[in-house]
Amino acid sequence: MEESESQSGENAKGTVRPTSSTTRSATEIYLVGQPASSIRGSKLPTMRQVLKFFFHTVNESGDRQETFKETVRNVLTFWNLARIKTISERGCREKLTRLWEHWRSLQKSRDRAAKDKVENFKSQLDLLWDIGAPDAVEDIEKNRLLTPADKQQDIAFYQDQR
Repeated sequence: MEESESQSGENAKGTVRPTSSTTRSATEIYLVGQPASSIRGSKLPTMRQVLKFFFHTVNESGDRQETFKETVRNVLTFWNLARIKTISERGCREKLTRLWEHWRSLQKSRDRAAKDKVENFKSQLDLLWDIGAPDAVEDIEKNRLLTPADKQQDIAFYQDQR
């Protein structure tokens, strides 16, 4: 164990690195749940999935800025597989940074946070982390490589995710 780590696995940066004696409750992230090493599922990622992956990655690397980039790249693969146009990678990082800052403000004031703010945040966590471009549907409609049935299927999939 490194000198800068405590017995519970918490390092000087305040992140918890799981050790063999670390319990799930010790690694539980406030409002989010357990960190996840990957984003899984047949749907586009939710805000909760994105944050779980972000927290796992930041616990592994310790570099928050690099973790923002890695998380966005990981999420963009899902959107690219779905053939849905997204906002820029930089815009995605800014959106993820704002989401993390919102979580952080609630986490810092968890003892005095207004219950309605916490409940609002919790209800939004299971919604799509929408990084679709404003003209994503029009882009699908204009795609000449897709059949009309494929276009309808892609548009329906995107709208169903929201």
